[in-house]
Amino acid sequence: MSKSQILYVMTFCLCLAWGCGPAPSPRVTLPRIEGLAREVLRQDLRHKEATVRASALAVARRLPGRPLWSAARRLLEDPDPDVRLRAALLLASTPRGAATLVLLLKAREGRVQAAALAALARLRGEAARPLLLARAAHTQPAVRQAAVTGLGKLRRDASVLRLLQAALEDRHLGVRLAAVEALRRGASPAVRPALVRLARSRRPYMALRAGLAMLRAGRDQPLLDAVARGLVHQRWTVRVAALNAAATSGHKVAAELARRALADVDPRVRLAAARLLLTVPSARSLALRRARGVWQVACESDRAPGLCIQAAEVLARAGVHRGTRTLARLARRGKEAHVRATALRVALLTHPDATLARDSLADRNHEVRHAAAWWVLSGVRGRGARAGGGSLPVRPPPGRRCRARPGSARRGAAPGGSGGPG
Repeated sequence: MSKSQILYVMTFCLCLAWGCGPAPSPRVTLPRIEGLAREVLRQDLRHKEATVRASALAVARRLPGRPLWSAARRLLEDPDPDVRLRAALLLASTPRGAATLVLLLKAREGRVQAAALAALARLRGEAARPLLLARAAHTQPAVRQAAVTGLGKLRRDASVLRLLQAALEDRHLGVRLAAVEALRRGASPAVRPALVRLARSRRPYMALRAGLAMLRAGRDQPLLDAVARGLVHQRWTVRVAALNAAATSGHKVAAELARRALADVDPRVRLAAARLLLTVPSARSLALRRARGVWQVACESDRAPGLCIQAAEVLARAGVHRGTRTLARLARRGKEAHVRATALRVALLTHPDATLARDSLADRNHEVRHAAAWWVLSGVRGRGARAGGGSLPVRPPPGRRCRARPGSARRGAAPGGSGGPG
């Protein structure tokens, strides 16, 4: 054996004993990438496209503290009304922000007026009563809806109650739904006949909202009737909304309804039922089998990324690594931007991963960058926190006491929701 061969063998043995690979990279932690996330948002606040600036302002508004207020002040004079609206919503507690909201009440876009009116109602409280009463009969339905929503949060008097009852007959569905939601808070005997009539409506979302309002008044039969009609509706979104309404009510039949929905013909309904049944021990294994079946069909072919994300979310919530890996793969290598952004939000909220967030901050699409920046800076952590969906109440075994799990009793998606991310 030559000297070079002996030297090679000795070097190889030393590498096996002590290790001779490259120096390990520093571990990615949230404090290391918080500065990077702030810089990403600052750069996007100066972006040439208005949609990117508005999206960055929306993220900054949801962050704790005032990290980007100084950079947002100059956008109060932005030429785009959406950007001015987002900047005013962020700075609503300042004099300039409140003044900009008042000016936006005269904007041409109804959605801009509605958002400004809703912000002023939250900011001023009872002092916004004249402003809301004056716009309860506005020509734009979005403005009327915002006015009805704001009036529902104020102290009830004869004028407010009369306007809310009149809004139940509005020609626009959104205004009627807002009136039902407003009347849910302490439904008085005077409006219960109208709520009973709306609970029998052929419009499924209206019937579910009115049923929830009657449930707060102590009557559960209108809601059960609306849920029964919704579960046999031809549209899958209505069936998912009926499931979520039953879960929100906390009624004892909600778990049985979700079990039956596991056999639905539409995989999105089956996934919504499986997500609700994860907290029910007797149905957890069946729910996971249904979710795995949808995952195999949707994720292995990559033809339905939205359905794949929903199936992977159910698996990730249950602690199955297959779902976590699928979400991370779609967040990094999804072909479409909205797929990457949706998968990233669900992945970070079901399984926190600072490395995935750091990599997504460099994505070419602003929606993905902003989803990662919000997670890094907002402080929302933990498995399943605010990731969508709800859970069913679990009755403890007889003779045993158990603590209620946070968020597991009466939480659920809104009755009008689609039942899944994206």
